[in-house]
Formats: sequence, C-alpha cells, structure tokens
Amino acid sequence: MLKRARVVLLLIICFFFSSCHFFEKETRSIEPSYASRFEVVERTTSPLLEANKKWESWAINYISVLEINGKFHMWYEAYASPFKDDKSSNICYAYSTDGVNWEKPVLNLKLTDKYQRNNIVINGEDNGGAHAPFVFKDNGKLRMIFKRGSALYTGVSDEGKEWEQIEAFWDYPSDTQSNVIKEEGHYKIYVRYRYKNKPKERLAGLTSLKAFNNPTLKGVIPILDAGNIEGYDIYNPGVMKLNDSLYIAMPSKFDYDKDSLIPGLAVSRDGRNFTFSPKFNFLKLGDDFDRKMIIISPNVIYDKIKEGYWVYYMGTKYGHDQRLKYANKYMGGVGRFLLKVNKGN
Repeated sequence: MLKRARVVLLLIICFFFSSCHFFEKETRSIEPSYASRFEVVERTTSPLLEANKKWESWAINYISVLEINGKFHMWYEAYASPFKDDKSSNICYAYSTDGVNWEKPVLNLKLTDKYQRNNIVINGEDNGGAHAPFVFKDNGKLRMIFKRGSALYTGVSDEGKEWEQIEAFWDYPSDTQSNVIKEEGHYKIYVRYRYKNKPKERLAGLTSLKAFNNPTLKGVIPILDAGNIEGYDIYNPGVMKLNDSLYIAMPSKFDYDKDSLIPGLAVSRDGRNFTFSPKFNFLKLGDDFDRKMIIISPNVIYDKIKEGYWVYYMGTKYGHDQRLKYANKYMGGVGRFLLKVNKGN
C-alpha cells in the first residue's frame, strides 16, 4: 500500500531578517539564519481509510489523528447523501494499531436511530451540525473542538468515544477546521476568518484562551494569508508545534480556477510570526484518491524509530465545488506521509 515517494524541500527560514528566500534542490547560506530541510517520504498512494458507510455516502472531510500509548485514533467528519450544508455532518471514530490499517468500530452509542451499527461519536446531523473536528490532549483527557452553527464548541472524553460537557465556548464564524496548541498557562487557537474590509478574502488567524470553562478570548490577529494573490484563498490554518522553537503550518491554498486545495508550508519560532510562500505547493496533489484536494490534519505524531513526524490528511479526487454536484459517491479518503526535519547549521 505504501510506495516510497520523495519530495524534498529546502527551506531557508530567516528569523532575524524581514524577508525569506525559498530554493529547491539547493541550500544557500544566509547568516544569521536558522535553516531546516523538510523532506516528505513514505507517502501513501492509496487511501488508508475511505468513505464506505451509509452515513458517509456523500463524503468524509476533515480529520484529526492522535497516537496514545502505541494506538492510533482518528476522528473524522462524515456526511450522508445528499449533501445539504455544514449542519448535516456527524463526527465518527476509527482506530489502528499500526497507523496504516484502520478499523471503524461498531460503537452503538445510541446517538441516532438513522444508522444501525455505526461509529458515530457526535451526532451533528440532528443537532445543528458537528463540523471540522480537532482533538488534542488536555489535562489527562481528550478535548475536541468543532463548529456548530455560528459557534465553536468543545467537549471532553476519557477515551475519545463518549463525549461530555459539550458546550459552545466562542460565538465566532470560523467555517473550517480550527485547531489548538496548548502552551504553558494558555491555549493558542488558530482559526480561518475574513478581513473586515475584504470580506471575500479569507486568511488564518490566532487568538488565545486561558481556560475553556471560563472563556475570555482576545482579538484575532492575522498570521497567514494568500499574499493578496487574486483567485486564491487560505482554506484552513493547519498549525502544528514540532518543538519549543519550531512551529509549522500546512494550510491548503484554495485555487478557485482549478477548484483544488494544495497544502503550502509556513514556519515560525513562536507560533505567531510565520514565514510563508503562497506560490510554493509543499505537498503536491497525488495520482489517485488525492488528486484534486488535500487537507492536512493539524496533528503530528513523532516516530522515534524513523526519526520523523507522521502527518495524516484527507484527500479526494473531486474538486471543492465539484463535489456538490454528486450524491452517493462516497468521496474522500485518508492518507499520510512522514515528515523529516533536519536542522541546518
């Protein structure tokens, strides 16, 4: 199932200068600088998990993947046909012992009467939506954030199957996958939003929160945009923390003309100030299930043996708007790749 495919990106990140230069197939020294080589290896060429259940008959969409005590867990968004809107989605659960072979367990949590023997963990279809899940570890539990209506919701769980304390924590119109990085004393929350003076242009922004049970959020500051390139849009933040001094973002660039989503790469030392090249397509579209759209899961899983980070993504062979024309196509699949990061001198 796995075909070793290499895509090498040499990225010179100049944290002490106001500009940054991007090069392929060569490294140029700029001092003082912090240089990193990012290499994509072991990318899947066929889906590890794909839509095949009645409640997935339109598509699966955003995913979030964690590794806990050697076991892999996935939460993903699923839509039954016909697609209505973002409010018609459910959140489902799958697991794997090796990160490659995935199972959709029969949970029967009795959250819906529409589907028998299902793996649905949050019923959004009958409750105003459960859109774009993101799961992270928080104080010994798992915490999920997702969109419902015009608000972002949160819930907690011990094992990721039964969720409780589900409530809105922010009435904010983020219409794609938001994600959280837990820092000492606060949470960084990354969202997509619109410029007030440019309502058609969407970008990624950052706010912070001290506690979910007593939310007081600061204003959103912009961190990533499409470089004011006409015909492009930032589709999701996709921010991940690799270590205390290295954050990466893999937002998908929405090409309106090609109806495609292609992940880029941005790098930061603090999770706030990112260096980004909107013209550079970091992860190229594939040849199979991921040949039209790719959306990165904003979780990274470190592999000590391979000395790299596993990154999962949702891919589809249908365009963003093209998907709306179809029903019962069971669109979308999950792939992954290993991200190797080697510091320069």
